[in-house]
Amino acid sequence: MEKKEMEFDEELYGKFFSLVGSPDEGARPDGTRRISQAKAAQTLGYSSGVVSAYKNRSYNGNVKAFEEAVRAWLKREERRIAKIEVPVVATDALDSIRNSVNITQDERDIAVIVAAAARGKRPSCGLS
Repeated sequence: MEKKEMEFDEELYGKFFSLVGSPDEGARPDGTRRISQAKAAQTLGYSSGVVSAYKNRSYNGNVKAFEEAVRAWLKREERRIAKIEVPVVATDALDSIRNSVNITQDERDIAVIVAAAARGKRPSCGLS
């Protein structure tokens, strides 16, 4: 029986391989941690076995369909990463909120921040 030749989109495969993997495969090119295969599989709607087989170039399923899911995921990730940065004006209230958030994170505790609408609570907490 002749082995079926699978055609991978090499550029897409390279991007996927650089983003997804275990810590022992090293950091991503930008120095950040890789996304686990399990997390990538969950996001893509495939099993971790499919992700592993694709990474090992042994996936016998519909490679084109899997790669379309990867393309859509990468596009979403690029949009998420390239979010527009909204400038924030430093105020005493902003400094107070950030200080509270920092202490809460250091102490692994919970803080309740109460202020009127449009006072900069979300940006001061690093949210957009």
